[in-house]
Amino acid sequence: DHAQRLSLDRASNELDLLAESLKKTRLSSGFHIEDFARDRFEKNLGRYDTLINKVLKNQGFTGWRSKLFMILCAGLIVYLVSVKVLLTPEQHLSLGTAAAFMAVLCWLYFPLESLWLGRQAKQDGIEVASRIQRYLDQIPTVGQMVGAKFLSPLAKLLEFDRVTYTHPTSKKALLNELTLKIPAGRKIALISTDPQEAWAVASMLPRFIDPQMGKVKVDGEDISRVTLDSLRAEVACVWAQESFFSGTVRENLAMGSENLTLPQIVEAAKMSHAHNFISLLPHGYETMIGEHGEDLDDGQAFRLSLARACLRNPALIVIEEPSKKLDDDTKDLIDDAYQRIEPGRSIIFLPTRLSTLKRADEIVLLHQGKVAAIGPHAHLVKKDQLYRHWEYVHFNEFRHQLVPQAEPV
Repeated sequence: DHAQRLSLDRASNELDLLAESLKKTRLSSGFHIEDFARDRFEKNLGRYDTLINKVLKNQGFTGWRSKLFMILCAGLIVYLVSVKVLLTPEQHLSLGTAAAFMAVLCWLYFPLESLWLGRQAKQDGIEVASRIQRYLDQIPTVGQMVGAKFLSPLAKLLEFDRVTYTHPTSKKALLNELTLKIPAGRKIALISTDPQEAWAVASMLPRFIDPQMGKVKVDGEDISRVTLDSLRAEVACVWAQESFFSGTVRENLAMGSENLTLPQIVEAAKMSHAHNFISLLPHGYETMIGEHGEDLDDGQAFRLSLARACLRNPALIVIEEPSKKLDDDTKDLIDDAYQRIEPGRSIIFLPTRLSTLKRADEIVLLHQGKVAAIGPHAHLVKKDQLYRHWEYVHFNEFRHQLVPQAEPV
C-alpha cells in the first residue's frame, strides 16, 4: 500500500545517507569533523532502524494474512476431496473435524516457518557480524603519537626528506627517497608521469597516508609528531571528488562548526565566486544538495569546496582541479578565485588546466618516485624534454585517449 511504499522510500534514503557517510570519511577526516560525522551517522542509523522495523512489521502482518489464507484454501480443498472422493458417506468428515484439521495445520506451520526463518536470519547475521568485526579490527594506518605537539602555521619551509612510499596493494614504490623543499607562500603545480605519485605526495600533507621511510616536515617539525587537529587545521584540501555531503549549502560550508556565522560563510562564498549561484538556488544557503537534493555541476561543486577551504583560513591549501571540461566563464571565475585566495598562504595544485601550470611559481614534475624537473612553465617547456612530452600528452586534442585518470591513493 501507499504507506508501505513511503516507509520503504524513506528507509532507502536513510540507507543512502549511511553509505555516503562511509564513503566520505576522507572529507570528514580532512576537516577534522569526525564527531559531527559520527552524530550524523548515528541519527541516520536510528531513523533507518525505526523505518525498517516498521516495514518488516507490516510485511510480517501481510505475509501472515496471505499464508493463513493459503492454509484455509488448502484445508477447504482437503475437506471437499475427502467428502467427494476419499470417504464413504458413513465416514463423512464433519465441518468441525475439518476446522480442527486446519487449526492443526496452522499450529504446525507457523512455528516451523519461524524456526526456519530464525535459523536463516541467524546465519546471515553471523556472516554480516563477521565482516563488520574484520573491518573494526583493522589497525589504522595513521595515528597520533602519545605526547604529540601542536603545529604552528607554515611560515618558512615545507620539506619532503628522503620520503619513500609503497602502496599496500603494490610492490612498486610510488615515491623513492623523494627530496623536495617548498618555501612558504609559493604556488606549486605538482604533476607526475604516474598520477599516483602526485596523489601520494598530496595525501601525505594532511596525513591521510604516512611514508614508510623518510619525513615530511613543516618548518623543521616532523608532521608525524604533531597533533592531527593542529595539522589538519593548517592543511585544507579541495578534492575534485567527494566535494560535499547530503545537507544544506550552509551545513556543507560550515562542516559542523558552530562558530561560523552566516556573514562569514557568505564572505567566503563570494571570494570563491560561489555566492551568485547559491543565491539562485531555491532556498539559497538553506537549499539541500547532495544525493537527495539539488544537483551542482563540477564547476559549482569546485567553487563550493574552495569557499569551504577559505573559511578555515589555513596556511596551506591542496587543490585538485576537476578533470572534466569546464566552460570558459567558469574557468575565468575559478582563475579569479585563485587570485583572491592565494595571498598570504601556500598553494599546491594538482592541475588539469594549462593556465594553472602557467600561473604557478614553480612546477614540480615527478618521475619514478623522484623529482625529475622543477621550475616555471616557460623555463621547463624550453629546457626539459620530459616536461614537454608530459605537456603534449596532457594538452593535445587527443589527450583523453592517452592519459589514464588519476585515482585516490
